[in-house]
Amino acid sequence: MPALTLKEIATAIEGTIVGPGGNPTFSHFHFDTRQITGQGTLFFALKTPANDGHRYVRQLQSREGSGAVVSLDYETGDLTIPLIRVKDTLKAA
Repeated sequence: MPALTLKEIATAIEGTIVGPGGNPTFSHFHFDTRQITGQGTLFFALKTPANDGHRYVRQLQSREGSGAVVSLDYETGDLTIPLIRVKDTLKAA
């Protein structure tokens, strides 16, 4: 998959960018934080009856070059990674 910028992704999934400035690129996309091994990975925090991916977004703080797609109601607190807020993370994926 080609690398896409944060702005390109946000536009495509009708999301709003929050977090640090800049326009990083992402070439890897995951729904499971355990699969994130390198830079340039965007995590989609999916909500399912069995689990809520938003519980794992904070783990990305220690993974340089990571970002996440989160729901509008997700409390970002002091996160310093790029985020894209969307109405529905499953539709955005």
